[in-house]
Amino acid sequence: MTRLVGRRVTVSVDSSGNPCRVADRAAEPLMSWMVEQDWWSRPVIREYWRVLLGGSLLAEIYKDHLEEAWYLERIYD
Repeated sequence: MTRLVGRRVTVSVDSSGNPCRVADRAAEPLMSWMVEQDWWSRPVIREYWRVLLGGSLLAEIYKDHLEEAWYLERIYD
């Protein structure tokens, strides 16, 4: 089961640009993918990451490249 969150968060990245902390929790990146769509109306350019937070909580975060902001999209339980 998943829970949608949709909240802005602070993310720290390592020297390769991979997320290593989300808010106050250590993050282990598991996979990433890019989404680019709706370029004809309102562009969406997001870099999604599935991360393991604190060694036990699976979450999905993304960086909105137009806003230069990070968001917590969902948490998996």
